[in-house]
Amino acid sequence: MFQVKFTNSKRPRLVTIRPSKVAQYTRHDDAELVEQWLRRRGVIFAAADTGRGEGDATLASA
Repeated sequence: MFQVKFTNSKRPRLVTIRPSKVAQYTRHDDAELVEQWLRRRGVIFAAADTGRGEGDATLASA
């Protein structure tokens, strides 16, 4: 669990990574930006088709 401070927000927002490689966001709109950030840092290593036209992130496990 960690907090993300967006430049357009007064307060940080919570992001939770659960053991089954699931990310939960305070706001659904945060998902794309947070997942890009995680991907650049090697936390996300693959995507799966969800039928929404976007990939769901699969989080790397340590």
